Order: sequence, then structure tokens, then C-alpha cells
Amino acid sequence: MQKNINVVQELLKKTNEAKKSLPPLRILITGKTGVGKSTLINAVFGEELASTGVGKPVTSHLRRYSTKNNLVLFDTKGLELVGSTLEETDKEISDFLREAQIQGEPIHMIWYCINSMGHRVEETELKLMTSLSKQVPLLCLLTQSIAGKGGELKRVIEAYNLPIAGVLEVLAEDYTLGKTTFPAWGLAELIAFCYSLLPKGVDLTFLQAQTDIDLKVKEARRYVKGYVATTFGVGFTPIPFADATLLVPTQLGMLAHLTMLFGVDMDENMLLALLTALGGTTGATHLGRGIVSQVLKMVPGAGTLMGGLISGTTAALVTTSLGYSYIAVLANYTKAQREGQKLEPKALVDMLKSQLKKNTKALSKDKSFDAGPEKPPLLKRLGHVIKRK
Repeated sequence: MQKNINVVQELLKKTNEAKKSLPPLRILITGKTGVGKSTLINAVFGEELASTGVGKPVTSHLRRYSTKNNLVLFDTKGLELVGSTLEETDKEISDFLREAQIQGEPIHMIWYCINSMGHRVEETELKLMTSLSKQVPLLCLLTQSIAGKGGELKRVIEAYNLPIAGVLEVLAEDYTLGKTTFPAWGLAELIAFCYSLLPKGVDLTFLQAQTDIDLKVKEARRYVKGYVATTFGVGFTPIPFADATLLVPTQLGMLAHLTMLFGVDMDENMLLALLTALGGTTGATHLGRGIVSQVLKMVPGAGTLMGGLISGTTAALVTTSLGYSYIAVLANYTKAQREGQKLEPKALVDMLKSQLKKNTKALSKDKSFDAGPEKPPLLKRLGHVIKRK
């Protein structure tokens, strides 16, 4: 059992290394008082500024909050654009943006929030957005857009043809008015837009910090395809089934990066239960054989491979099925954590085995399944932290 624990510790080590390799993501969030910035931040990142402690002042208007998952937020407190305040605020924030760039800690994106329930945008706000967008990509976010009521304001702002990245409507949390509750909406679109807009490297930091589980699943599955294509592509040397442990280092690397992409902290007992279920009770030295055995049992006509060679295609099938199944476990584990539920190790083990069976059957029948050498964009962005044999 001690050897299995060592495997768990190696997986945790690789996961921590992958997390540390991600560059910090810096977002400046601004707008007038009462536009719902804190609510929006919590909805997108599951992070309340109040829970991070008192922000560090960087200017008279800006405070810096270091949060989990390599995320750094800059919040403008009490921004009111009246009289000479516009010029002062513009200069203060612009100077800060330039200094941050010089110091090698650039701001990657600005969210300029406007309460859509106000049904108007002031000329001072248009000027400030125009000025700030010259230095950093800026998104104009129309918050508290109940049932899409900010649509008219969106069209007004777009008609000005500001040099900004886009105008998006969002209702960050359900809103109740009398006996009617309007459901939150626009978050998935906002998250997807930001993910596509951010430069390579910090886009992965955003991916693991944001709360859209469907996007995490989609990108994690792309990563598995690219990982398998690179690791078990053309030229992979077949290995004897008895030496299936040779697959373990690469598979552990894949599992570590998947854990990192979901931005969750898996409990040691959970990981121990999952790895033991895959490798049986014979320890880490047989984990590779355990994984291959689990998967090949579900592939029709694969019994003859058990005593023979594992080809590159077979290794790709095994690893892809393992990756997809682990992603399903991570998705459910993440959802349970968000909802304050506790999943027992046995529930995760049963889920992993069920997903292995489902994914293996689907992949073995998939005629388009290909372990070729193509490298999807997500894999390229993870290339600097992937350790290949």
C-alpha cells in the first residue's frame, strides 16, 4: 500500500508543478459604485473579494487582490466620474497600466462595468473606455441585465464604434422581483469570450480559475487528444504487456495536468482510492498493468493482447479512455465542491469504473479514433510543462 501512496504523492507533486508553471493573470475591474462588480467576480471565479482580505492599495483608486489559482484582480473603489475626476482617474489608471507593463507585470484585460438598469452611458465613461482601451483590451460589461433588458443600451454603446474588444450583457446571479425570479444568464458567453481573447499562457490560467465546468471539460478533452497524439503517435515502440508500467509516468503527467485545468485540490484519500482501483492492491509497480487490464477487458477481441505487445494505438486507446474518465470524475468532484456536497471515495471509484467502461466501448467503435501526431492549440500552450519520455 505504501507504494500506492508514493504514486499519489507523485501525482500531487506533478499537479503542483503544473499549477506553479502557469503565469499570473491580471484583470482590472472598474465601474461606478453599485454596478455589481463583486457579484460578477464571484460568479466568474467563485471568488469573493471580501474573502481574500483587505486589498493592497496601489493608487488612490485601485486596490490589488491576490486570489487563488494565480489570479490577480485590481478593483476600483468608489469610481465616480464627475467634474475633474475623469482626467484625474484617467491619468491615474493609465499611469498604473504603463508602469505595470514596464515592471513586467502587465494587465491582461479590463472589465468596464455599467449597470444596464440605468439605461444610459455617460460621455465621461465613453471617454474613459476609449482612453484605457488604447493600452489594454477592454470589455464593456452591462451588468444586471434582467431578461436581456440591456439590449438597447448595448446597441447604443456599439453605435459609438469605440476601440474596445466588445460589449456583453450579463446577469451574474438570479434576480427576484416580486414573485418573479429572473435566472442568471450571459456568464458562459462572457467566460468563453475572455478565454478566446486572452494571450497564450494566461488563457490557461483563466481556464482553470473560471467556474464554467462545461468549458473545462471541453478543453480538457482536447488536451487529452493532443497529449495522446504526441505521446503515442507515429513511431511509438510497442512494449510487452508485462512492461505496461512504462505508461505510468506519462499517464500520471496527463492526470496531473487535467487536475490543474480544473483548478481543484484533490484529497490524498480520493486519489489513493482512484489509483488503487485502477492498479488493484499490488502496488505502484503494477499500476500500468492494472490500467491496461481494466480498459482492455472492455474491448472486444482484445484478450489476445494480454500476453503480447501493446501497440501505440492500443496505448492511445487506454490513455484516452483513462483521460476522458478522469475528466468526468473531476467535473463531478468540482460540481460537488461548489455545491457544498461531499463525495465519498467509493462514489468516485464507482464513477471512474463506470466511465472507463462507457468511454472504452465508445472509443473502440469510433472509426475516426486516431493517434496521429497532430498537436491541437491547447497542447501547444501546455507544451512547456509536459514532460515527455
